[in-house]
Amino acid sequence: MKKILLILFSQLLFTNTWGQEYFQQIYNQSGTGECLFFQFDSNYLLLGMTDESGDNDITVTLLTTNFEVQWSNKIGSTQDDKPFDAILTSKGTFLITGYSGNGSKTLIVELDVNGNILNQFTLGSFHDRLKLVHETTEGDYLFYGELEGLVPGHNKVSVLKTDSNFNIIWKYYYDYESSTDIIGGEMYARRLVELSDGSYLILGNYTELNNASNNRRTRLLKINKEGDLQWVKGFHGGRMDNVMDVVLSQDENLIIVAQSNSFNSDGRSDILIMKSTLEGELMWSKAYSSGISMEVAQLLEDDDENILVAGTISNSIHGGDDILLFMT
Repeated sequence: MKKILLILFSQLLFTNTWGQEYFQQIYNQSGTGECLFFQFDSNYLLLGMTDESGDNDITVTLLTTNFEVQWSNKIGSTQDDKPFDAILTSKGTFLITGYSGNGSKTLIVELDVNGNILNQFTLGSFHDRLKLVHETTEGDYLFYGELEGLVPGHNKVSVLKTDSNFNIIWKYYYDYESSTDIIGGEMYARRLVELSDGSYLILGNYTELNNASNNRRTRLLKINKEGDLQWVKGFHGGRMDNVMDVVLSQDENLIIVAQSNSFNSDGRSDILIMKSTLEGELMWSKAYSSGISMEVAQLLEDDDENILVAGTISNSIHGGDDILLFMT
């Protein structure tokens, strides 16, 4: 299983000279500066991009914990491709999602433990952005993201379920509807949590249609294992909250992290942590500020119920961004 998403923002690998030189030594590709870094058990999976062929292709490298290269492969289509998410499946294969054709198609690639391509195909309709993937406890796959651009200003959450052989079981779109919303708006999925009864909670962002102030709210959707929508609930800590990650806490609640511009007038982003019940009722929210802008990549809860946040923080001394590790 995917234990830790170590690095989500390319700045963490490519901002400073040391990081760039080090990772270019172990990852000798003509890269574009985009990088995703995952930990699976005792290995790291590094996803990047290369434009050696003229079009952007996805590069995949498996490393040991000592950063020794086990294998490296290049995958892609005849169009520009970009990676987005990856999991290690219960079958022992790597399942990678991305975009193909400037984001117009969802690219799915399955690799064996040696990096050989087992399956490569596009999934969903022309406007589906199924950029994230989750393996259910029953061994099926949920590919999820957004239905984007079909009707301007009316994005919806898109979820497609397949079996382990990628046969489609069901596909649904979910709207922004809630008693607090005006008609129209854009929904973006961030992360999915599977509950013990087989239902799913999807965390996302919602922006109202023709929203001059660009207010962004947190949305939580619950669907059952058949894909039927149970409810949509919303809450937000202020004017502009961009939710990034969610985890199921040890006390069977949800911990949500966002980068928030709600509390500053100068554009700086703070860390906003919220706790919610599994029924979408907000229990508390707390904002943390450092005086300089912070961006969030991932949220974890350790065995002692400490909340850990990884991301980047602006460095006013030498410029650029530094790695941020934050604990409450």
